[in-house]
Amino acid sequence: SIVVQGMAKFVKEIGKKYIVVLNAPDVSSRESRDLLRKYLNDFGICIVASYEFETDGNMTVIVNNLDATQTQVVAVFAEQDVYINDFLVAKQAEIK
Repeated sequence: SIVVQGMAKFVKEIGKKYIVVLNAPDVSSRESRDLLRKYLNDFGICIVASYEFETDGNMTVIVNNLDATQTQVVAVFAEQDVYINDFLVAKQAEIK
């Protein structure tokens, strides 16, 4: 997709070499994740970790794993009202 290709180009333009990907447990999000991996690989950029909401643990587990990577770029493939808001709430709770 053009959006996924644009995301990969953006990561390249900002000069990052490593990113983390979060995705919803659905076919569309998984396909987008895989396509991003292909585009990033073409640019020499590595996905250092990939987590799937629900499949890889609850939001607290995912936030803790994300923090452990110390990566500055996170790409998310999910519907905002399904996973993203819950993820942001978990991240904010961790900061407090």
